[in-house]
Amino acid sequence: MTNPKAESLLSGMLNEPGYFLVREHTPSSHIYVISVVYRGKPTHHRCDAPPNSQSKINKAPTGVTGLAATIDLIRSKHIFWPVPLTQHVPN
Repeated sequence: MTNPKAESLLSGMLNEPGYFLVREHTPSSHIYVISVVYRGKPTHHRCDAPPNSQSKINKAPTGVTGLAATIDLIRSKHIFWPVPLTQHVPN
């Protein structure tokens, strides 16, 4: 999915900070993009989340392993993640 397509899916929720979706960037390398509403617009963040080593968001280590744990972690605010994730775009 492209950035414009992700932005289109998020466009109806620009007043909902933390509304998000996760999309594959490079599946074979466990690289994803987290697109999230922040300050009234969609933003896009690279997430490296291999199943057997620490994940990174925008190259910042998260301290957790894998995509699911990374998403759970950023449902709250962190130094490397300013807006807690709330609801995701339905499939």
